[in-house]
Amino acid sequence: MAEATEGDVKPVVHAPGVGADSAPPGHAGKTSPLHPEPGKPRWFLYLEMLKVALEVCAIPAAGYWAYTRFSEDEKPSLEKRADVNGQLEWSKRSATTCEVLYALEFQNIGKLPIEVARVRLRAWYLKDIRDTKVDKPVQYLDPMAMRDGDPLLTLDTPRLAGHYGPGEKGKEGLSFIVNRLPEKRVLFMAELWAAEQAKEEQPTWTDWRHDWICIDESAPGSPPAASAPTATPKS
Repeated sequence: MAEATEGDVKPVVHAPGVGADSAPPGHAGKTSPLHPEPGKPRWFLYLEMLKVALEVCAIPAAGYWAYTRFSEDEKPSLEKRADVNGQLEWSKRSATTCEVLYALEFQNIGKLPIEVARVRLRAWYLKDIRDTKVDKPVQYLDPMAMRDGDPLLTLDTPRLAGHYGPGEKGKEGLSFIVNRLPEKRVLFMAELWAAEQAKEEQPTWTDWRHDWICIDESAPGSPPAASAPTATPKS
């Protein structure tokens, strides 16, 4: 047998898994859009690339959907919400005066805690209904627009101020002595400010009630008569 010379071609022995026909390192046995399985048509490659592109586009779309759902459903429930309700209860005191109890209730109906920093009470006489110009078959009477002059009373009070957790409520009975005035009505208003709005002019929540002075008064010690619920709390 002739010996191999320097110019002869020597056979090359490859290690297992390495060679001209083998897959690149790390890709043996794997497929991807850029490395489809052998024998797959070219359109299959484009289909796989389109699938990847759609999956990438779906990520921001899903994020936008989650944000809009939060804005519409969850965000309003995370606002500070409260319910304020009042009632006027009259009782006899003397021949010239009577007593009115402004029973006031504040409840946190939201999911966040509320700090009530300021509470103000005010009262007005209401103008005589007979002075109202009637130019319609049914004329609406707005008590807030019928307040007569300056407030009879302006009083800041610590009653109902404080911390309220979700679902927590507070009740207070605020008593006033009122002079008897036949055919005269009075309006009481409670204004409450949340701590973060304490310096603003407009209150955060408001309740107001009006009634005829000394109307349906009860004798001392007997259950007081309830006034009509004429106010809608502001929240």
